[in-house]
Amino acid sequence: MIAACLLAAVVGLAALRWLPGKQYLNALAAEIQSWGIWGPVLLVVIYLVTTLLLLPAWVFTVLAGFLFGVVKGTLTASLASVTSAGVAFLLGRTVARDWVQRKLGHSPRFQAIDAAVESQGFKLV
Repeated sequence: MIAACLLAAVVGLAALRWLPGKQYLNALAAEIQSWGIWGPVLLVVIYLVTTLLLLPAWVFTVLAGFLFGVVKGTLTASLASVTSAGVAFLLGRTVARDWVQRKLGHSPRFQAIDAAVESQGFKLV
C-alpha cells in the first residue's frame, strides 16, 4: 500500500514536471473567461464531467476562486461539487448499480455494505 502511494506520488510529480499541464490550464482558464456570464456554467459542466471520470476536481475548485473571486468562486465550486455528487449518486443507484452488482455481488463484504447502506444509509453518511 505504501509503495503504491509512493509510486502514485512520483508519477504525479513527474507528470507535473514534464507534461504541458500549465499551458492546458491557462488555455482552459482563458476559454472559461471568454464565455462571460456563462463561464461559471461551463466550469460546473467541466467539473461534473471530471468527477464522473474519477479525475481530481480540486484544480477546478481552485480555478473557480481564481477566475471568479472568493464569493462567486465559492458559490460556483459549491454548486459544481454538490451537482457532481448528486449525479454520481443517481448514476450509482440506477444505471451503474446493475454493473456493480454483477462485478461485486458475490463478495460477502459488498453484500454486507449494501445491506448496511440500505437499512441505515443516513447513519452511515
